[in-house]
Amino acid sequence: MGACAEARAWLQWQFVAMFCAAEFTSHAGDDKLSREEFLANQPDPNEAPKRFDAFDADNDGFLSREEFISK
Repeated sequence: MGACAEARAWLQWQFVAMFCAAEFTSHAGDDKLSREEFLANQPDPNEAPKRFDAFDADNDGFLSREEFISK
């Protein structure tokens, strides 16, 4: 595996870890993040809603793990 592929794999695992941490702290256990769960503890509250909208590919108001890590 080349350096770029390794970097992409590492970055993807970082997104998986962030998703899992957010899902764990939400206590919902439904393997998805609502808009409220996603926005909680965001370091940039003005930009975070825009990211949620960009990640929510199917516009159902929730982020699946796949939607979250694909961006």
